[in-house]
Amino acid sequence: MYTKIYFTFLFAACFLAFGCRHQRSDKILVIFRGDSFCSGIGSSGTSSSATFSTGEQVEGPNTWGKQLQHCLDSINKGKYVVDMVGYPGQTSNWYLHSSEFQEALKQIKDSMDNYSMVVFCPEFGTNDEVMPGVDKPGYADTLLSKIYSINKKARNAVGDNTRFKIIGYPLTNRGDKYAKINTDNFRTLYNSMIIKAPESIGADIVLNYQKYPELFSKDAHKGKFINQNDSDHLSGVHPNDAGYGVLAKIAADAVIKMSKPDMH
Repeated sequence: MYTKIYFTFLFAACFLAFGCRHQRSDKILVIFRGDSFCSGIGSSGTSSSATFSTGEQVEGPNTWGKQLQHCLDSINKGKYVVDMVGYPGQTSNWYLHSSEFQEALKQIKDSMDNYSMVVFCPEFGTNDEVMPGVDKPGYADTLLSKIYSINKKARNAVGDNTRFKIIGYPLTNRGDKYAKINTDNFRTLYNSMIIKAPESIGADIVLNYQKYPELFSKDAHKGKFINQNDSDHLSGVHPNDAGYGVLAKIAADAVIKMSKPDMH
């Protein structure tokens, strides 16, 4: 009798120790890592790029991350958790070899036990547009290979898991003082490559930039959705409050689409 009670108690203890520990929630974690767009630079009340580099940044109320969380909450409140972090001025090559990327990989792997799905988007490329060689043939393939390497490492971190999804990010044009040459041919080619074949960058889906010309057309950097009074000589690069609102909608569209059962 006592033996039976002992084993019953032991079984219950093991269940509580191991079974409950790995019980995941039905929430979806949305991880964005990128450049100054992910920091919300250009939105009202948010620090400039120079302040971000000192570590004394202030985040306003209308950043991309906050507006994306609001969009997703309006669809299904409490279902989605947005984690968006930006590294102003950085390129895809920097991120690929950074300790920050290693931290994100660990977060992705650890989060698979706690969330019903994890969605990852590396939003890099805007600063790649002003790197040497951007006007040379093959530069689009160079950026594509960097983003593919980032996404491949992210997939390797979780293995063959259908609860992990990757979003590809298309490039906007930029008209600031650092854009010394016309990069629109490169940008257009890169965007067309990844929208036609998301797998070319290791993504499941690409943000549908064709639906939002106010941010992704050739002359969008001159328009009302881009901050024209930015500091650090960066006017014509960062979205303003309304522009981040558009980015929030396009990102929410992709996240919701990937949450559907037929995408698993």
